[in-house]
Amino acid sequence: MERIFWVECPQCRGSFYCNHKETRHAQVKLFCPFCRARFLPDEAAFLDERCDEGGTQPVAGAPGPRR
Repeated sequence: MERIFWVECPQCRGSFYCNHKETRHAQVKLFCPFCRARFLPDEAAFLDERCDEGGTQPVAGAPGPRR
């Protein structure tokens, strides 16, 4: 299973997840599905990339979508 990370849009504060391997450190702008803003992961209002010991699943209790 692919590793994901949760990100919070700096404009509308909507939370969504992204594929870690393809977008986290690739300097690819993310697209907010709520307000259509584009921003780099490091510009996010909140970023959660915690995962389990296997490195693929979010940690239990990690924040899910907020909107």
